[in-house]
Amino acid sequence: LVSIIMSYAYDYRMTCGEGNVESAWTITRLSAALCWLQPFEAAEQEDAALGAVRSGMRRCLCYPYLRCWSLALLAARDTLEIFSKGKRCLLRCLLSVHSTFGGANDHSAYYLLNKLFIVDYCVWLQRIPDSSLAAFAAGPLAHAIAVVAGAGSKAEALGSPLGPSLDDLERRVLGEGEGGGETSGSEAE
Repeated sequence: LVSIIMSYAYDYRMTCGEGNVESAWTITRLSAALCWLQPFEAAEQEDAALGAVRSGMRRCLCYPYLRCWSLALLAARDTLEIFSKGKRCLLRCLLSVHSTFGGANDHSAYYLLNKLFIVDYCVWLQRIPDSSLAAFAAGPLAHAIAVVAGAGSKAEALGSPLGPSLDDLERRVLGEGEGGGETSGSEAE
């Protein structure tokens, strides 16, 4: 649910709440849960929330037309605010996503995401108490956003809280190539 709301918050910021023809694509691509059915499960709720926020930040910096760190961070903070306001606000956001994806009469496949995810989340959301949402927003979600936002620089944030940096990945690849003892014909010459 965090990844869906974060992608909705990004789209809401980009379109000033009015939506456009690209809103369904944006919400789908920025949410790993909708795009490729990524579950954010962990032994601890904080780890799952951190994974969802990290994934959302990565996707906000990779997929949309405007790839801006401060915009992605604002979407993450908006997500925290939406969760803090309770289930009524969350339900409004999910219903907005539902209307963005459209119905079966539309000429796109986004309506399937409504049937698979959004409707079930809307029903589930009505059953849980506001106190558990407030506890989640104040605890694991606030911690996850603080970890991502609290990095000293963008490079540090992209390196450690959001996964390995490019330098680390490059060292790993070069280290595996040298350590394996296998060389290609062009390297041997």
